[in-house]
Amino acid sequence: TKEALAGMEYRSKIEIEGQVRIVVIPGYDTCACCAPHVKKTGEIGLIRLTDSQRYKGGVRVTMLCGFRALEDYRQKSMSVRRISNHLCVKEEDVFAAVERVKGECAQLGQKLADKQKEIFTYKVKEIDKGEGITCLFEEALEGDGGRSLMNLALEAGVEVCAVFWKSE
Repeated sequence: TKEALAGMEYRSKIEIEGQVRIVVIPGYDTCACCAPHVKKTGEIGLIRLTDSQRYKGGVRVTMLCGFRALEDYRQKSMSVRRISNHLCVKEEDVFAAVERVKGECAQLGQKLADKQKEIFTYKVKEIDKGEGITCLFEEALEGDGGRSLMNLALEAGVEVCAVFWKSE
């Protein structure tokens, strides 16, 4: 009842109207139960724990039950199957394949940065450093390419440098 509730210490995230069910776990928690209730535990179906995090000295657990848990499994299974097909590996090898592709991507990124720096070195050699001020216009630059080009120009003796490029 409202009267009994007024005299109790409990945790609740929403304002509850009508009959309130209080769940007490001795020594841990007392909270208002806001979930739908079932007559038999078998009605709950599949239970999927999706997350846990430390919170105020305890642990907060997030879960899905029944058809929501089943749908979560279905979507994740479909994602793994699609990734598996794209990478041409078995489903159980998806993680290792993604790690491999991630490593290859990092290596290619480093190669691109090295080649970009090499090109910048040639461009900087062509700058007329007599005036000490230059503006460089580039079609496209990757990552911190603008900063790298400017720094190389400054290292080569240009006093003031501005780099402009088209972003897509």
